[in-house]
Amino acid sequence: MKRAQVTGIETAAVKAAVPAAKGLARAWQWLEQRLAADHMPIGRFTTNYGSAERIILIAAVAPSDTPPALSTSAFVTAAQRVAGLVFEGLSPITDYSGREVVWFKVRDSHDPNVSDQHTLEIYPNGLMLLRWGLVLSLAPEPDNVPPIPMGEFVRVLRRLYDVAHLPEFQQLHGRRRWESKRRLDLAVSLTTTLNTTRGTMQITELDTLQGGGFGRAVRHAINSPLGGYAGMPLKAVKPSVPFEALLREVLDDLAANSGFTDPQGAMEALMRTHEAEWNPMHPTIPAQLEAEEQAV
Repeated sequence: MKRAQVTGIETAAVKAAVPAAKGLARAWQWLEQRLAADHMPIGRFTTNYGSAERIILIAAVAPSDTPPALSTSAFVTAAQRVAGLVFEGLSPITDYSGREVVWFKVRDSHDPNVSDQHTLEIYPNGLMLLRWGLVLSLAPEPDNVPPIPMGEFVRVLRRLYDVAHLPEFQQLHGRRRWESKRRLDLAVSLTTTLNTTRGTMQITELDTLQGGGFGRAVRHAINSPLGGYAGMPLKAVKPSVPFEALLREVLDDLAANSGFTDPQGAMEALMRTHEAEWNPMHPTIPAQLEAEEQAV
């Protein structure tokens, strides 16, 4: 075969390969877009909360990518099942129910005239947004600044994690034929101010680490970042990631934002102290029920 003929064949092959390569690149780009998480469901998470009558743990979990929606009837039914799991042992009330959201609340058992003890919003895109009123060991007065009850903090997060890994949570939304369990986005925050008879009080202590010998900044307080604690490590979490790993990220960032000069040491102390709350060998129970049982 002459050299000119070979060159012509090579040129034709290159010309034919270019459109194919472009087509393959477009197909790969389309596939990446289909597989990439949009993180839209967790976008409703906010650290803002209007009431200052109690310290609120704000926690959310949602699919990393927007899933197909169910019919309104199927969604409402699934939301009722999930709320029953989150508030197991309590008496939640369905405050609102519709195609946009199902809203549950647990009233304050001591004073129904104050803000609700707990609320839970469930959305058709799979977002669970929990606002849990923590049980304080002291009455919030100027001379009695209550610390954050870290045992309850850990138990509630563990409970939400457990529910998010149950089939009932997966049934809040539709599923594409080719997918199994979706990755999850999580968010965790705290409100840290309380109203008292003499004005607003800033919470500055974690009960477990009070007097524990851990260094603190002179002007320390418990601060919550805008997007919650450990924002990036809690995004696109594989279903196989254990709760312990996520909790370490949250507690480390919580300690760092609370003025501890050795955040990792403080985190390790919290993990050791509250192993019974996060260890999967221990069942989770609502913290409010535990407090009531101990008071009997």
